[in-house]
Amino acid sequence: MFYVPSAAIVFGHVYLAYTKQYIVEQKARLNAPEYICYNEQLCGGFNPNQKTIHFNNSLCRRVQDILPRVISNSDGIIMIWQYIHQIPFYLSKCNTILHNATIFCDNRTMYQCLNSSKCIAKIRIFDQFEDCDYGDDEDRQKNILTNEICSKERSSTHFICPNTNKCISRKLVRDSKCDCGYLDAEHFVCPDEYTEMKSIRERISFPTICNGFNDLNPILIDRQNYTDETECNQWVCNNAYTRCNGYWDCYDGADEVDCHEFLLGLNCSAHSFLCLSLITRKF
Repeated sequence: MFYVPSAAIVFGHVYLAYTKQYIVEQKARLNAPEYICYNEQLCGGFNPNQKTIHFNNSLCRRVQDILPRVISNSDGIIMIWQYIHQIPFYLSKCNTILHNATIFCDNRTMYQCLNSSKCIAKIRIFDQFEDCDYGDDEDRQKNILTNEICSKERSSTHFICPNTNKCISRKLVRDSKCDCGYLDAEHFVCPDEYTEMKSIRERISFPTICNGFNDLNPILIDRQNYTDETECNQWVCNNAYTRCNGYWDCYDGADEVDCHEFLLGLNCSAHSFLCLSLITRKF
């Protein structure tokens, strides 16, 4: 058995390995890797019933037991690079800090994985990579810090999606991928990619509430989306903020009636509006 390449491909201890028999049977110049080998002290959470081999102080598993997708490419070099590209994602838990020191793992910026001596930075929670052996850093049901890191809108490590209340690592913000889901599917508006728009649409002036236009991003409360236009049937549209502001905040325009004194000289009836003819362009 031997490593190709001879150096670790990721994390300083993960190798691609082959047996001579495998190479002979494949009869190809460049072959898909047969095994992935790693330091078993730094990786865990695998199926104990799978076939393993010890080689050069590493534990080796068949590629198909680690990577879900077997790659086929006529260009051998490209094929090997595609395998290497997958490994950091599926073996991210092998890149975890391992430390038993209480002073280190109790740091407020760290998270200790369940049933493990591994510690990871909190920003690696909910980043779509399983860094803990048992995946508790990505499982909202298992993770004991969910309420802590996702309860603060201005969290330094996490971002709260305004449209779904989904909590994601700030590593995923502006990563050219929409993780929150689109606010506007037609224009592909994504809050974790356009954070400035998110900030603007989270804060509105009081007069815009119940004005007939959705100015506020939907907020999920008790499984129902709420905006500044939700439950407005009891809201008085003709009030001190909307009265004579030049816009029809009431559907019948009641907030703009009798707002212009010059109408008195046009022989208009009381509580009427000045209308412009689209044909003559005259009042």
